[in-house]
Amino acid sequence: MADRFSTRKRQRIMQTVRTRDTAPEQALKAALRDLGVVFEQNTTQLPGTPDFFFPDCATVVFVHGCFWHGHQACPKGRNRPKTNKRFWQNKLRENLRRDRRVARELRAMGLSVYTVWECEIKQFGLPTRLRSRLLARD
Repeated sequence: MADRFSTRKRQRIMQTVRTRDTAPEQALKAALRDLGVVFEQNTTQLPGTPDFFFPDCATVVFVHGCFWHGHQACPKGRNRPKTNKRFWQNKLRENLRRDRRVARELRAMGLSVYTVWECEIKQFGLPTRLRSRLLARD
């Protein structure tokens, strides 16, 4: 099945995909502020530029879009474009590979790494496992 948009239109659409301050990130940020924890956003000094860094408990959080990071528990993450299959297969496989490599590097630095999925934030807000970690600062 051919793409319903022209190549030029598809390119413009893809250029609007945000990498920072996405709706799921903003929702998580609001929940974290309500919790009263100290955090930094998009810390470029750490591998992978984590979306959130909590220096008090040596924890980083990545907010992953279900499609872009292949969340298999979500329909969005299992869905693959019908056109240009090889490109998308390689692109998404490399995203997963990079995610695993970055998590290993951060853990080697002594940091805890949490991935929070777009669908998880929409459905539940701040995940309980992350809330527990952030509040266990004693």
